[in-house]
Amino acid sequence: MIQRLLLAGILQVYAFAPLPNPVQWTYFSKRLPDDRFEVYMVASIPQGWHIYSQANTSAPGPIQFKFFKHPGIRTKGMVKELNKPAVIKDQFFKTNVKGFLKKATFVQALDRKDSLADEIRGMVTFIACNDKDCLPPKTDSFRVDLK
Repeated sequence: MIQRLLLAGILQVYAFAPLPNPVQWTYFSKRLPDDRFEVYMVASIPQGWHIYSQANTSAPGPIQFKFFKHPGIRTKGMVKELNKPAVIKDQFFKTNVKGFLKKATFVQALDRKDSLADEIRGMVTFIACNDKDCLPPKTDSFRVDLK
């Protein structure tokens, strides 16, 4: 009896344990003339998974980027998607969505107004899904050197 209760408790804990996030992010900057920069945010998405585009209007909504304000840096325009989003039949939400498979690259243009401003910070909030599961929203914070 005790062994059954112990096993049931272990299974309950496992059922509520956070799932690992399959999407891996990398961040880097590219310097342009006149103290302008591009910040790249690249998602590596494993086979069978997808993330959503900024243009996705279906459930569960779009990926979102936020750059923290810095007095020496000004963002220019919106974050651009360098890959064209695919139309994916999302089994979890039972609808067609705009999203990315395998890899997604996003870029944000910046103007640096102060040469001492040597980094930009921000975060991306996204949801990763496959045919069976949709993970809770995940926020990945980042810091990118501007050199």
